[in-house]
Amino acid sequence: MYLRLIRTLDYLTSQPEWDGKRIIVIGESQGGGQALIAAGLNKRVSAVVATVPAMCDWGGTLAGRKGGWPQPFEAKGDMNKMRSTLPYFDAAHMLKGSKARILTEIGLIDVTCPSTSVYAAINQAKGKKIIFVVPYRQHHSPSNYLKENWENTVNKQREAFINEYLK
Repeated sequence: MYLRLIRTLDYLTSQPEWDGKRIIVIGESQGGGQALIAAGLNKRVSAVVATVPAMCDWGGTLAGRKGGWPQPFEAKGDMNKMRSTLPYFDAAHMLKGSKARILTEIGLIDVTCPSTSVYAAINQAKGKKIIFVVPYRQHHSPSNYLKENWENTVNKQREAFINEYLK
């Protein structure tokens, strides 16, 4: 999966339409985790929009908090091998040194990708961060009851960020 991210960036940046400066990667859940990973692996990624991103802070489980999806340390397996291998694939380790601008949405009641795991990852990045902390947001989209508030407070601003970035 990570190699696919790099090859996609290689292909996109080889196209004559690329302006040579801007690449924005956008994703939600596992796609949000991949967007963060892309920024960590490749300096050409200059902006990320990651909605309730997965694949962050897997080692959180080892520190007494819930790690991000897929919570590999909560599964049975060779703990020594996991401890020595998984950090190489965790967004919390990959983002160190990334200068990409990051806009992220964090759900405070998201138990799939807990807020602590997302913060552990994005705090490693060196670029500008815009963080939407959404108290009522679970991992899935907001309920119809809360959708209008979410549209006005998060989605419109996320769309404005993307549109402004792409000008």
